[in-house]
Amino acid sequence: MDNIHFIALGGAGEIGANCYYLNIDGTGILLDAGQHPRKSGLESLPDFSFIENADIDYLIISHAHQDHIAALPFLVKRFPYVKIICTLPTKQIAFLTLHNAVSIVQEQLKDDEHLAAYDHEEVELLIRTIEVLKPGETMEIRGYNHRGSEPVLLRFFDAGHILGSCSVLLEYKGNKTLYSGDINISRQRILNGSALPRMKVNNLILESTNGSSNSMNLSSWKEESEKFAAAINRTVTGGGSVLIPVFALGKFQEICAEVIHLMNGGKIPVLPIYSGGLSEKITRLYDGNRYTSNFVNPDFEFRFYPREDLYRINNYEDLFRTPSIVLASSGMMLARTLSNTLGRFWLKKEKGAIFTVGYMDPESPGYIFANAKRGDVIRLSEGGEEHRVECEITKFRFSAHSTGSELLEVVNKTRPENIILVHGDGDSAGNLAAAIKSRLPDSKVYLPDIGREVLLNLNPALDN
Repeated sequence: MDNIHFIALGGAGEIGANCYYLNIDGTGILLDAGQHPRKSGLESLPDFSFIENADIDYLIISHAHQDHIAALPFLVKRFPYVKIICTLPTKQIAFLTLHNAVSIVQEQLKDDEHLAAYDHEEVELLIRTIEVLKPGETMEIRGYNHRGSEPVLLRFFDAGHILGSCSVLLEYKGNKTLYSGDINISRQRILNGSALPRMKVNNLILESTNGSSNSMNLSSWKEESEKFAAAINRTVTGGGSVLIPVFALGKFQEICAEVIHLMNGGKIPVLPIYSGGLSEKITRLYDGNRYTSNFVNPDFEFRFYPREDLYRINNYEDLFRTPSIVLASSGMMLARTLSNTLGRFWLKKEKGAIFTVGYMDPESPGYIFANAKRGDVIRLSEGGEEHRVECEITKFRFSAHSTGSELLEVVNKTRPENIILVHGDGDSAGNLAAAIKSRLPDSKVYLPDIGREVLLNLNPALDN
């Protein structure tokens, strides 16, 4: 019996270097090529050694977050003939983020004997080769060693995660494999929820970010917004300013739009918003794609709500001269990033507040910030200096991922025979697996190990 071969090269039992290999009757397909944000060098990349002698024909990118796309230049060096396919916004964002990463990568790898950095010229050439597919359209793909007479059919569905994000459907001889990518069923401030239709599939490769028991039912965006507004008012009434660590892509745009929405609605006072850098460059792409993307309100444009340039502030005390809202990356407050530097400054400000608005990796500095409270003494790294927390710190969950309950809705929509759980830590994936088995006892659920092959039957067509 013919099989579909699946191998996780990264992003199994973790959220990191997400990359998954499929071989469908001789056509080799990679789903995403991410880099682990907390690692460096070869350790940060997917383990391409597991596919060294495999067919590598296509790379399909679900969206442009670094843990899904940042390994792309390294992949292309190793497999120069791979054909890359994504949505137009993802290609546009990749141009910005990969160019932005060049100097960082070159500094990180300057003494690395095992991995060579890439340059701006290589990024330019790489971006030119990317093919674009619109959500809802179908593309025929066929690898060099494809054995069948029929092609593999590729189709994208809007995933509701960030601008350009998609779920990926691969159909061959009626057999359907769906890769959820990072998916969000619920509406955010800018993006509507996923446009994934109800359809039966054979195989579902499903993210499990929010699969843990305490993430099965998170607060709604509206409920979180009300608490967020109250906390902002509490801080600015006391004469303080708010620091919000955000990812430059996705989280910045959603939280900035939320702040603008609250100001326009009179829920919070009109305040200066500080931002800058890559976040603002990506925001212009949100404006430019608003009529061709699944937006809640396509008439909303960021350009009508100018922000102050955070990178022109030489004295951080200026951010407290009048109550303000500061949006700074990185979202996980990694060392040597602006949000980390500002966070250390904010800790000393009794009138200040740090609001975290999403997932924090337990090993990131952001996790330490998020779980501290006024009066605590914290260290942001092993052996690092002690910091006394003088400011308020509050956690919010404006998630761009489906809750655990919503992931079960995806499973119910698709009724798969096989489910492979990826993009989640062991607890999240294990808890979600148990919930799926209780609802679909006849389905097989896999928690893959990196490098270990999973064989999926190439079954005949399904009734929808």
